[in-house]
Amino acid sequence: MFKIGQRVIFVDCNLPRHPYVNYPELNEVVTIDAIVFMPNSELVVLLKEYPNPRRGSINGIMGFCFRPIDETFANETLERLMKEIKESEELNKN
Repeated sequence: MFKIGQRVIFVDCNLPRHPYVNYPELNEVVTIDAIVFMPNSELVVLLKEYPNPRRGSINGIMGFCFRPIDETFANETLERLMKEIKESEELNKN
C-alpha cells in the first residue's frame, strides 16, 4: 500500500492513457501527493510533480501504474561504503 509522501516509480500499466492526464515518463521517480479510492475500490494516485491536468480538476493515475522504490540496494551500498571508509581511516591512523 502506498502512502502520501512516498517516492514511487512510474512503470505504466498497459491502459489507454486519458488525454487530459499529465503522465510521468516511463521509469520516472515521482512523489505521491494524495491517494483517492474510487467507488469501484480502485486506488488513484495524485502526484506532487504533476498536480495539474491538461483539462479538468484532477490529475489522477491508477495506483497499479506505479511500484515502490526498492531502497535495499542503496542502503546496503551505503553501509558497505561507510564500513570501507572506517577501515581506511583506521589503517591511516597506524
